[in-house]
Formats: sequence, C-alpha cells, structure tokens
Amino acid sequence: MVMELWDRSREAWIDTPPPLKDLELGIGEHIAWQTPLHKEAVRMMLEQGG
Repeated sequence: MVMELWDRSREAWIDTPPPLKDLELGIGEHIAWQTPLHKEAVRMMLEQGG
C-alpha cells in the first residue's frame, strides 16, 4: 500500500513537518508507504523471492 503525497507544504504543520525523504521509513518525495507493516511485508517477500 503506497500513498501519493499531494501537498507537503511546511506552513501547514504546527510542530515539526515530516521529512521530505527518509528511505528507512519508506518516505519519498512524492510517495510513501501508508504503514511500516506493509513496507516490511513487501521487503520480506522480495527477500524470499516470492
């Protein structure tokens, strides 16, 4: 489950805005994983060759 990021305006955040890109968390400039669980499931399947 991947989600397209529509608007990442830094002015819209009250506290610290989310990172623009964090590959460890699965956040790209325009898309991001919805939950870490989905990211890990896909990673495990790819490592197993399935």
